[in-house]
Amino acid sequence: MYGKKGSDIICASISVLIINTINAIINLNGEEHEYAEDEAEGVIIFRVPHMKKESTGTLFEALYMGLDGIRSEYGKKYLELRKKEVRK
Repeated sequence: MYGKKGSDIICASISVLIINTINAIINLNGEEHEYAEDEAEGVIIFRVPHMKKESTGTLFEALYMGLDGIRSEYGKKYLELRKKEVRK
């Protein structure tokens, strides 16, 4: 909602951060994962139920930092961020 469809810099930035992180976790770390998305709602759910590599956690932390930076710059109006960590 920051700009017109196709020129929304916030949406594009968020998408790049998320997709890059997911690709790194899958392709570089080989983690088994669960993935679901609802494009109409703008929601992506990505879970790594049994993290094998510590670097996967680091990638998630880097993603959170990037998203939090966008939220700090542009405000909560455009990005809602919830962090949920589950340890078993």
